[in-house]
Amino acid sequence: MWNWVHRLFFGPKGGGVELSYSKVKSYLECPWLYKILYVDLKRRAPTAPSSLGQSIHRTLEAYHREDADSLERLLEFYDEYWVHAGFASAQDQMIYYARGKKMLERYWELDQSRKSKIVFVEKEFEFPLGPHTVRGIMDRVDLSPEGKYHVIDYKTQQEILEEKDLSQNLQLGLYGMALREALGFVPGILSLFFLAHGKVVSIAYDPSREKRVRGILLDVGARISRREFKPDPRHCPRCDFRKTCQYSTAKD
Repeated sequence: MWNWVHRLFFGPKGGGVELSYSKVKSYLECPWLYKILYVDLKRRAPTAPSSLGQSIHRTLEAYHREDADSLERLLEFYDEYWVHAGFASAQDQMIYYARGKKMLERYWELDQSRKSKIVFVEKEFEFPLGPHTVRGIMDRVDLSPEGKYHVIDYKTQQEILEEKDLSQNLQLGLYGMALREALGFVPGILSLFFLAHGKVVSIAYDPSREKRVRGILLDVGARISRREFKPDPRHCPRCDFRKTCQYSTAKD
């Protein structure tokens, strides 16, 4: 078993590892959390927010792949792709369902004035970075009337990031780099679409920011290759495994 896990997550001896935004984010939060998720292969239990997010993402993917244009069709997809797991009660599920429906209705209204062409939805990418391989999926890529490629990532969270925070956003930086490295298109705009508020927060793509993104990925990749999984108690209060992790400082 260990040899198989070693080859999958650490590559051949002296080689690199497979990286994604989710993996890097987990490692930066707590290296031991990365081990739990990607070495021990323990799965997070579904929660109401995660099921809502999954439902919305699947709905929008199906809607745009079909190139549909009616609110009725969008909500049909919502019913079809609704994820039922992770809710505390039937009433809790109804509350989240209604919340998601409002997001989609607002999204549809905003989409009616869209001038850009959707080029990709749920687009997979892969590219080499030093000894490592970077993989992931972009929610959406548009092409504006001015010929600029626009990377968009959907967010169902309540909190909103400001434009000043986006220049340091690792996920957007990685996706912008991926559009160029893996797909051969120069990004023009990078955006987070906060669906709960119907608000898109954007920054212009700046290639100079890629140095920071590369540095983070290479550093995390090297530390994973060396099997550095020291627990970080600062993340314990927010960790999904806080009640079962042997190193948790937030079990109560």
